[in-house]
Amino acid sequence: MAQRAVEYGITAAKVTTLTKEIKDYADVMASPQAGIADRQSLTGQMRAKFNAVEAEFGTLDNLVLQFNDTASGRG
Repeated sequence: MAQRAVEYGITAAKVTTLTKEIKDYADVMASPQAGIADRQSLTGQMRAKFNAVEAEFGTLDNLVLQFNDTASGRG
């Protein structure tokens, strides 16, 4: 079989090169999907972080209320 392949100009070096090209192509094709998955994961984590920040603002709002009766708080 290998002998017949050589008749068509198919050598081991060409097969190796083609195999590398196929792998490189597959990597390039998968790259956008990996980026999308990474961004989707990060976006999913944002809601919890926004909720944590919002809770901190709630705490600050409660702290500010104690200054309503001071001169600086009314000004």
